[in-house]
Amino acid sequence: MEWNELVNTKTGTVLQHGKHSGIEYYIVCGPVSVVAYIRIPEGSPYLDSEYDDVGLDVHGGLTYKGTKWWEGEVEGSTGSLYFGWDYSHWQDRPFYDEMFRNNREIEWTDDLVLPEVLEACEEFARMQTDEQEVSAL
Repeated sequence: MEWNELVNTKTGTVLQHGKHSGIEYYIVCGPVSVVAYIRIPEGSPYLDSEYDDVGLDVHGGLTYKGTKWWEGEVEGSTGSLYFGWDYSHWQDRPFYDEMFRNNREIEWTDDLVLPEVLEACEEFARMQTDEQEVSAL
């Protein structure tokens, strides 16, 4: 979807969903930018970790741990947990303030975000294995 279309897309709309390297992912239209989420697998050593304690290398760092708010799940529900990050950092163009547009800002779309999400899935899958191997020692 083009950035101009995303600006008017309903918050919570799933733009892309899939599974890569065994990790489920979602790319969602957030309130101010495209946001990405990866599911924390059952039995993961990261289930009890706070997002800022996880060394996953994603755009702007992890900014979320919780349930699928975009599907109406509320915090504390028994649903799966996800780590997430957004694309509204320095030099990222948010969905608001058209008059303050800076030509150096990146207009992130789901198609631009997808390769980074797939890399994050690969890294997170490796982290599961690495952490479980360390725990077994």
